[in-house]
Amino acid sequence: MFGACSISWAFPGNAPSDGRGSATSAKPSGGCEPSGRPSKKCQQVRGSLLFLDESGFSLTPYVAKTWSPRGITPILRHCFNWPKVSAISAVSLAGRCYFRLHRGTIGSRRVIEFLGQLLRHTRRPLFVLWDGVQFHRAKAVEQFLARHRRLHVFRFPPYCPELNPDEYFWSHLKCRQLANLGPADVDQLEHEIRKAVRQVRRRPALIRSFYRASGLVRYLSKDH
Repeated sequence: MFGACSISWAFPGNAPSDGRGSATSAKPSGGCEPSGRPSKKCQQVRGSLLFLDESGFSLTPYVAKTWSPRGITPILRHCFNWPKVSAISAVSLAGRCYFRLHRGTIGSRRVIEFLGQLLRHTRRPLFVLWDGVQFHRAKAVEQFLARHRRLHVFRFPPYCPELNPDEYFWSHLKCRQLANLGPADVDQLEHEIRKAVRQVRRRPALIRSFYRASGLVRYLSKDH
């Protein structure tokens, strides 16, 4: 379960993107006002709130400060290859994390698969906040949202990645958990990513700290 929450947010100039209205609609449907502030009826719905984002990994490591015996310079070896592993995740206010890995890039089909996975985890209305990248606005995604009426999607304002708690999850994963990692191949990279995600999942307080770091407390009120 995700944990229930009372939905109440307002992003200036941001309208819902739930397959039944768009950011340019004069009267977006889904019980929300054009400003992006849910109406009174929407605020009274107890549902599950998730923050979703995508990211990528390669065999080239993120170099960070580390410890070494005095007088011995640490040496980081890696293979200088760039095969890409893409990932999609979502974090909740209750301190839960949902995650999938894919080789290659992520498009609308992968997004739909992940949304379907999220729907299977709860019977409550599901509210997802994400950015406005092109494949989030694809026709296939809009059709999927239209078929699943308890799934409601809202977009963050443009150029505001710092508002998404999931961005802090990626930052922690790359700059802390996987820092200075030089995997030999993609199989080892995927293994290390999954191991790091399992470690983060065991620390719900850490996941909740991503929400606090984003400053969304100014926009969202929660009760879970």
